[in-house]
Amino acid sequence: MNYSYLGISITQLILFIIACSLFPFYIKNSGQYIWGNISKRAKPVLYTTASLALIAICYMIYYCSLNEISDDYDISNKILFSIYLFLVSMWIILLIFYKTYKTNLIYNLIKTVVILYAICSIGLLVSVSSNNENNEDKIAITAAFFMALQAVVGDSIYWLINFPKLK
Repeated sequence: MNYSYLGISITQLILFIIACSLFPFYIKNSGQYIWGNISKRAKPVLYTTASLALIAICYMIYYCSLNEISDDYDISNKILFSIYLFLVSMWIILLIFYKTYKTNLIYNLIKTVVILYAICSIGLLVSVSSNNENNEDKIAITAAFFMALQAVVGDSIYWLINFPKLK
């Protein structure tokens, strides 16, 4: 078990949770703001995929912390997963800033961060899929798949189309 990486990953997850928990303090009616113009019928699907992605993130913390760095796959998994967690946290923080300041720069940064985090999730899926040796790897592939599904379809396509531009 690589405890130093485990500590870093858990710290990044805690920062993400703190950013999410600060959301209601800065934004009134935060549910409407986050989901934008997404239809009521689509919300249960997005809630489900977001929940699966959160479970997948927790497993990927365990998976990436399982071993010391032994090959290029371990290095790429750890780097891509750290970047993924960083970008997801930045997304939430930028949403707070955008609601507060309503500038085009922050709006474009939100779109860029969401697209980068989707690309990162695809890279993580490819990297984890390349190292398929045991059961932990197969579970990690499934976890990376749910993370990529949420990032690409749920967030970078569907969410970005429905996220309102504030005036």
